[in-house]
Amino acid sequence: MVAELKEKFPDPSAIEKEEDKKAFAKLFGEYLRVENVLSNYDEFTSLKELQKVDLSDGNALEEFKAQHYLTDDDIEEMKKIDVPSEREIQDYRSTYNDTVSGLIVRGKQRQR
Repeated sequence: MVAELKEKFPDPSAIEKEEDKKAFAKLFGEYLRVENVLSNYDEFTSLKELQKVDLSDGNALEEFKAQHYLTDDDIEEMKKIDVPSEREIQDYRSTYNDTVSGLIVRGKQRQR
């Protein structure tokens, strides 16, 4: 889902066509639902937290592994998973909120 978001909508602020806005709202809405479910799992929380760790800082990495009860193999597997940065999610969420609000307003205007 993340790969599809990044491929289809690399710059969410550049979405202009109504059809693309609807596709984006649907896809990112699905992402939000999945993220909400996954946030209940420690593994996902650790994966998100790993994004904040300076992987070149051995001490920070060791502290993170100890805090989350992870091994070197766990870290290597986690590095392979494409997780959007907090900044990317903020950008997507902002566009999503604007898009959904706009689609709702346009839908109401059409009903009149």
